[in-house]
Amino acid sequence: FDHFSKILSFFNQNDYFVRDKKRMFKILHFNLCFQLFYQLSSSITYRIFFLNIALICANMQFFNFVFVYICYTIYIENSKQIQDQLKKLMKWWHQREQNDKSDIIEKFKIMSKYKWKDKITKEDIDSIRFTIDAYLYLLTAYVMMDKNKKLIKMKELTFEEIFRQTHNFLEWKDLQKMKNENTKFELFNMKNNMIESDETVRKNFENAEPSFQLLWTPEIIGKTKTIKNALMDLKSRHKLHKNKKNYDALIMIISGHGDDGDKISINEIREFFGCRQINL
Repeated sequence: FDHFSKILSFFNQNDYFVRDKKRMFKILHFNLCFQLFYQLSSSITYRIFFLNIALICANMQFFNFVFVYICYTIYIENSKQIQDQLKKLMKWWHQREQNDKSDIIEKFKIMSKYKWKDKITKEDIDSIRFTIDAYLYLLTAYVMMDKNKKLIKMKELTFEEIFRQTHNFLEWKDLQKMKNENTKFELFNMKNNMIESDETVRKNFENAEPSFQLLWTPEIIGKTKTIKNALMDLKSRHKLHKNKKNYDALIMIISGHGDDGDKISINEIREFFGCRQINL
C-alpha cells in the first residue's frame, strides 16, 4: 500500500482534488482496484477483465469495494487450495499407476521362470479358458423344484455353494414337509444324475444354460445293526454232530426273547408256523 499512500499525498497537495473530494475518492478507488487486480492477474486477457472490474468498483462506495475485495480474496485462496489438492491427487494417481505397471512386469518376470508353462497341453487350455470365463461373468443356474423354476447366483463352482444357494429359496411349507414327512431333497441334473461333488458341479456348468432339479427322497430314520450269519456263528461256538437220524430238513432254533425286552410264547410260535410237531 505504499503506492496508495503516495497517491493520497498527491491528492492532498493539489487544491483541485481537495475541493472536489468526491472526484478524488473515485480516482483513488479506481487506482487501488486496478493495482490490486492487475498484480493478481497474470495474462493480458485477465488484466483487461480486471481493468473493467476496477472501473466498476471505482463507482461503488468504499464499503462495497471492501466487500468485493474480501470475496475475491477468499475465492483466490480457495482456488489455490483446490488446485493444490488436485495436484496432489494427480501426483498420487500417477505414482500408483507406475507402481501397478512395475508389479505387473515383476509378476510376468516371475511367471516366465516357471517350468509349468512348457507343459501345458491343449486340454489344459480349454480348462483354463473355461475357468477364466466363469470368473469373469456371474455364475448363474436354474433350479427346478415342484415344477417351479428359479434362478440362483453362485460365487464359486463348488458343491457347498450350490447346496447353500438352493436352500436359500426354500419356503416354509417345504421345511414343514421335511419335518412332518421325514423327507429330504437331493440335487440332480436334468439327466437325473446326482450332484454330490465339486467336479460334477463344474461339469454341468460347461453347458450353455446349466440347470438342476431338487427331488424329494424319504429319509431313513433308525439304527442299523449288523446281523451275523447264524450258521457261521453256530459253527464257531458249537460242535457239529453227525446226522444220526437222517433228517432231511434244517433244524432251526428260535429264541422267544428279543433284545428290546419283548417275548413271544411257544404257542404263538406254533400257531405262526401252523404246526404242533415242533420239538422243544
